[in-house]
Amino acid sequence: MPIPYSEPNSPVTTGTAGFLKFVEENNSIEAALFMISGTGVPLDFSLTKVDVTSSFLWRKGHSKREAITSLIKVLFDGTSRSPDLILVLAKEVPPQIFADDIPLKYHSVEFLMSPTLYKQFRKKQNLLMSLRT
Repeated sequence: MPIPYSEPNSPVTTGTAGFLKFVEENNSIEAALFMISGTGVPLDFSLTKVDVTSSFLWRKGHSKREAITSLIKVLFDGTSRSPDLILVLAKEVPPQIFADDIPLKYHSVEFLMSPTLYKQFRKKQNLLMSLRT
């Protein structure tokens, strides 16, 4: 059965979505950012890797959090587009990263998270905004 398709007469303005993926291997973390348009057209792909060292200088889990924060900053700085929506698995990224570690200039994008994490994020964001005024 054929599927009818018609080309739109005027260009449709759509947003962009970015997919973040993190993979841990041995003592390193690889990260990728894949961006598509609202119509599904691939726009950008970035890949980076960082070695995570465990040392007595870091609290448990803190070196991983710092590594993921650094990877996110590098990926966003490496792209020429600003995504309107970011999709990331909650089990791959500690929730504090988007509430505490990523500078406010990155908060112009929306993050999908559980309702509980979203409430925590909004509380911290409101507190930061009240401290600025």
